[in-house]
Amino acid sequence: MISQFGAITRWVQRKIWAGRTYLFKKKVIWQDRLGCYTYARWIRQVEQPAIQSFLKTNPGGIQVGQFCLVITGTAPPPSVVQEFWKSMQRWSGGEQVQLALFVPEQSRAEYAGLSLQCPCVNIVWIPSSRDPNAWLCDLEKIPGEWVIPVDCLDKFQPQWLVVVSKAMHTAENADVVYWDQDQYNSAGKRIRPFFKPGWSPALLYSINYLECAAFRKSILARVTARDGNKIDTWRLEAAVKARQILHIPFVLQHKPGIAESERKIQQEQHARAVQSWLELQGVVQPECRVENGNIRVRWKAEPVQVSIIIPTRDNLYYLQRCLSTLLEKTTYLDYQILLMDDHSTAEGVWDYYHSIQEKHPHIRVYSNPGKFNYSGVNNQGASLSQGSLLLFLNNDVEIIDGSWLDEMVRWVLQPGVGICGAKLNFPDGTIQHAGVVLGMTGHANHLYIGTSTDQPGMFCSPDWYRDVSAVTGACMLIRRDVFEQVGGFDENLPLVFNDIDLCLRVRRAGYRILYNPAARLIHYEGRSRAKYIPAGDIRLGASLLEDVIRNGDPFYNPNLSLTVTYPTLKRSDEPDPLNQLRQIVRYKG
Repeated sequence: MISQFGAITRWVQRKIWAGRTYLFKKKVIWQDRLGCYTYARWIRQVEQPAIQSFLKTNPGGIQVGQFCLVITGTAPPPSVVQEFWKSMQRWSGGEQVQLALFVPEQSRAEYAGLSLQCPCVNIVWIPSSRDPNAWLCDLEKIPGEWVIPVDCLDKFQPQWLVVVSKAMHTAENADVVYWDQDQYNSAGKRIRPFFKPGWSPALLYSINYLECAAFRKSILARVTARDGNKIDTWRLEAAVKARQILHIPFVLQHKPGIAESERKIQQEQHARAVQSWLELQGVVQPECRVENGNIRVRWKAEPVQVSIIIPTRDNLYYLQRCLSTLLEKTTYLDYQILLMDDHSTAEGVWDYYHSIQEKHPHIRVYSNPGKFNYSGVNNQGASLSQGSLLLFLNNDVEIIDGSWLDEMVRWVLQPGVGICGAKLNFPDGTIQHAGVVLGMTGHANHLYIGTSTDQPGMFCSPDWYRDVSAVTGACMLIRRDVFEQVGGFDENLPLVFNDIDLCLRVRRAGYRILYNPAARLIHYEGRSRAKYIPAGDIRLGASLLEDVIRNGDPFYNPNLSLTVTYPTLKRSDEPDPLNQLRQIVRYKG
């Protein structure tokens, strides 16, 4: 009787927890649809309390006087500079802020009195023939240890430099520090926040998200590309040479809103800068252009053999679709296919296996003799394969773009990269996979799943290159040496979380994991297995993810909600993700 009562109590508790979780998720979704939870409300309820708490609980900090703001581009009128300098004194919490301004010699008379009116404005006189963007040539004339490029139209969070200095106190080796930003409209209202991820080298190819950042002068002194025509190139070079890059997850800088035409001009400029940087790096035949509103980067990569490993059981229709589109459309030539059959019994499957092996000698079929274990099947396929790259592919995937494998290969062969994932869509065109966020809706989930938007919002667009914590095993390319170094898939996770676990171990081994939106496929998710998740997988998966979820996914901004799978503002009463994980284990594990 006691045992039965306990089971009933547990069932009731589980239903209450599940109901609360469901209702909170629905509340967030409907608030967003109806526009009830505004950015202004988030600023009041979440941002300002968080900044005040940060200032109170973080002691120390470097001297604010070590920062110097540099007004880049053509020098604005003295009256504009004077007004900006006065505003900066308020925004910096009363601290005297150094400001550097580069003025052509021919304007000496116009700006002569500015230093007297604003004693912290340092005027650097430059030849009239020189591009004002080439300010890196005069670093020795800029006071302080840190340089912050700004525009006179920029606005800042009150005490922003104090926040920056306190955050930098815990990252002594940081050479570049960046923070979140937004825009303001003609009425001065803050709009369009951009909540950035932790340091993601790949993202810098898609957008200049170091626009709002501080750079140590010693790093800028090592920049070789000082041509004013390559204004964005120096950021790429400084980022590569930095010992450490720190992200401060506060919206500290507010840029003036720009028209779509101006945004496109900036995007084209950044594309040219990325191509120039790749050329300076010695990349073979780099090509960088704006396509369909997004920057696409390509270069020539040496072909290496790819072993495509496809676990499969019955489901002949989807397997045929997968293989036919792969064979007909894939432009990359050096690959083999290993079909890892798991006790197929459906009519016609083995006849198909025999016929396709006869037509295509680079396709081989192997049988799994034991009990099904997805991790074990993939490990077996890897051991039987020959390629230096391993592509793990679901049998319910369809190829829609012939360059998909070329795209993945060129990125995974980059130094320091271990895994590359692709953008997967459902058949209706909505997104199935655009990278995995750890802690999202429980254990982890696919960002943007079920959404149709391909446009940038308050976080990274699903059509931007970026580093991620994990990608799905439905289409995962990994270097063989990395796969063997970390020990392959963990066979203690026979069905789910094995791809996330592999990615976690690859990152701990020091390799990066990339999401490449230019590699596009269709995924008929769930056609190969039931939705059942073993309790053992849930418990082990939770134990592997607990530390990451406690500290937060480094590639997802902490100001964003983990309740839903699209980027939206975090609510002040949002459930703690670590507690959610423990509740999942309690009721489902």
